[in-house]
Amino acid sequence: MMRCDKPLVDVLELCSSAGDLLRQVGFVVREVSRQSEATYYSLPGFPQTLRVAAHPKGSDGWAPPVVGSLTFIADRKTPGQMRISQDQLRDQVARAIGRYLLTVSNAP
Repeated sequence: MMRCDKPLVDVLELCSSAGDLLRQVGFVVREVSRQSEATYYSLPGFPQTLRVAAHPKGSDGWAPPVVGSLTFIADRKTPGQMRISQDQLRDQVARAIGRYLLTVSNAP
């Protein structure tokens, strides 16, 4: 059997780590869902947001203009956790930032 060298990480911790990386590059918290851990980040001066959550997009009762998302879904075999390396987390955040910047740069 092949050994997996990626650590098991709590999905809420992943959301927090992703938020830390976003804040390091200038994103600010725009809104936090009242129904879940979903947090919406944006660059100052832009209405578009990036959604960071541990569940697929649902109805948070608030409809920001979401142009990208980071969703960390737990593995069925390890509830509340997923296997991911720090490099993979950073790559996912970098891709989300890139999508965000490409979208807001084309906004009217």
